Amino acid sequence: MHQTLPENLRRNAGCLTITLALLGSIYYSIVPLMVKQWYDASTYSHGFLVPVIAGGGFHEFAGLAVFGLALALLIGCSILLRGRRR
Repeated sequence: MHQTLPENLRRNAGCLTITLALLGSIYYSIVPLMVKQWYDASTYSHGFLVPVIAGGGFHEFAGLAVFGLALALLIGCSILLRGRRR
């Protein structure tokens, strides 16, 4: 059975909420600095386009198992946090 993106998001709303909360708690101090750099330095001004371009292909990932994405995010976050402690 093939699910559409809205059905998939509704079914996995809890996992998506946890994932977004995790990302927000990790990157809350970094994002404003990135946006400031994108705005101030013309070399990095393309940074504003990256989320728009990357978001265009999101529907291709809708069929992936959410558990696999959550596991990859958890591993990535643990590596990031481990690096901050050193």
